[in-house]
Amino acid sequence: MLESKEILSLAKFNLRGWVHTGVSEAEKSDLSLHVFCDASKAAYASCVFLRTEVGGAITCQLVQARARVASIKPITIPRLELLACTIGSRLINTTKIDLRLENVPIYCWSDSVNALYWIKRKENWGTFVNNRVQEIRRLTNPEDWKHIPGILNPADLPSRGCGVVELIASLWWEGPSWLNKPREEWPLSEACPDRATIDSKERELLLLQSIMNQKKWIIFLKFHRLRR
Repeated sequence: MLESKEILSLAKFNLRGWVHTGVSEAEKSDLSLHVFCDASKAAYASCVFLRTEVGGAITCQLVQARARVASIKPITIPRLELLACTIGSRLINTTKIDLRLENVPIYCWSDSVNALYWIKRKENWGTFVNNRVQEIRRLTNPEDWKHIPGILNPADLPSRGCGVVELIASLWWEGPSWLNKPREEWPLSEACPDRATIDSKERELLLLQSIMNQKKWIIFLKFHRLRR
């Protein structure tokens, strides 16, 4: 339920109704699409930003976003993070097609090292993880997935929820400040996954064992001796 102060704050809300997808071919421009993914116990979400660089001037704009309420069934945070990456891969795939930006660089960001580990490695994961990873790898390039600290992830906002005042003043609309800087100044994080989570229940190996019942075969061998 919105408070009266938040309702009044809606008057300050201003949403750009068009997407600037670049300039003419004659002008030098640099376009890239960035999708951010995050999850909490309450929800998981992803958002796509278009970054445009023209003549040294850099602008970022929110293009699309999706958020879903987490299942009432118990589910681990790493799996919720993987679900966020799944809807993120769908979102950025449809965005590049709708905006006719199939050839622009794509960057997929997540603060979950476990989800990134699953995406980047081809191993025998469990059914839940494997199905999502297969879809993510089909829609995106695993090499495009990168780690970002949670404090710099704009998808944290819809995943945990926020008020109107916080939403208006947040980095939600134009992305994190570092996205307006040259690539050399973007955050680089090499966090390690939680091996206990990765190895405990997420990897499944299927063993098949063939057992031959010798007695049944003996019966068939003596079939010609049976009275008809």
